[in-house]
Amino acid sequence: LLLVAAMLTGIGGNAQHPLGASIVSNHVRREQMATSMGTLNFAGDLGKLAGPFVAGIIAVQFGWRAAFAAVGIVTALYTASVLLRQRRQARRGTRLASRSIEDDGTPIRRGFSFVLLAGGLDNATRGAALTFLPFVLVDKGFDAAEISLLFGLIFAAGAAGKFACGWLTDRRGILVVIVVTETVTAASLLLLTWVSPWMVIPLVLAFGFALNGTSSALNVAVARFVPAARRARGFGIYFTAALISSAAAPLLYGVLADATSITTTFVTMTVLTLA
Repeated sequence: LLLVAAMLTGIGGNAQHPLGASIVSNHVRREQMATSMGTLNFAGDLGKLAGPFVAGIIAVQFGWRAAFAAVGIVTALYTASVLLRQRRQARRGTRLASRSIEDDGTPIRRGFSFVLLAGGLDNATRGAALTFLPFVLVDKGFDAAEISLLFGLIFAAGAAGKFACGWLTDRRGILVVIVVTETVTAASLLLLTWVSPWMVIPLVLAFGFALNGTSSALNVAVARFVPAARRARGFGIYFTAALISSAAAPLLYGVLADATSITTTFVTMTVLTLA
């Protein structure tokens, strides 16, 4: 029963990503698209921080069943409010796609394929790097508490990166932001294996900012290449590919790390990130 509940939670929890992204992309003007997507991603990271904290307090006071029930009730109420709002807009005849990004003649399928590939490589790096970074930090003399603190800095910088890179994408363009953030991510991966411990803190801040910041630009790229009428499906395909990459990468990089070394693994990640 626990496995079934976990599976249903995973389906429900991940289904909202493409739907939320498509709703946001269809509600805003082209020049505000990236800022809005970055804000959505940033809000998600705030929820990842606040949700477990609040649920933990409820669990300590009233038990884990009460914590689960509270999360479920809040989710149900918010979902109902979104549905009611959508129905009111539908009754008023609001066309959500009328202000969204339009097809400007760009080769849609080819562009979307490149976005899928870029998103897959980006999420593969994220999943593997966060899995194996503790090994690098242990080798540099950090203990468990210090590593936990460093990961907190990575996640905080990542939340800021999602918001800031959304804002920057509206002003500098999708390609510029992707190239800069992936280059910073790759450089940070390489340097983290070689620098002295006192240089780790500024590096993990830059690493977290760039690692998560790319996602805001990539989400806008999906909207750029998928017409509004099919955008929910396009985001669904993109997020599915991203999640598969995040799950498979630690397994594949783990085999490589056992066969060679952690340093070789990070060099390989660097090359694929730059790709």
